[in-house]
Amino acid sequence: MQASLSDGATLPVDGPNIQLVSQANHLFARHIERRLREHGISLDQWRVLSYLFDHTASPMAELAAATNITGPTLTRVVDQLIDSALSYRNVDPADRRRVLAYLSKRGRSVVRELLPLIHEAEAEVTSHLSPKESRELIRLLAHLVAGNSENH
Repeated sequence: MQASLSDGATLPVDGPNIQLVSQANHLFARHIERRLREHGISLDQWRVLSYLFDHTASPMAELAAATNITGPTLTRVVDQLIDSALSYRNVDPADRRRVLAYLSKRGRSVVRELLPLIHEAEAEVTSHLSPKESRELIRLLAHLVAGNSENH
């Protein structure tokens, strides 16, 4: 059995899955980046903004792990968000050795504005799937990620 890719190539479904997963990631990223670019936001910035939208504050190490952004890149991304008044950092009052990242009011507003565009981009990618297939894809991906994050 083979899966057809966006470029017309096919991959064996029962073979190594890294190419298929990479293609799917690239497909989602490309559609989302197009929407974000119109608003001057990068995909890495969006990852940080959306994570902070769901969390009151985040230590930088936790933010790096949650967004899959390396420490030096994350520092640069957060600096850019601070320069745009979308985020800010403060020392953790409970542990002065840690720095916490926060979403500003303006950042929260930008996330609310962009969320519908992100959902549209994701819907474009999955438009050829039935609603049931789309929900199953998300369920399986969430299960995969959760199952592996518990083991690390």
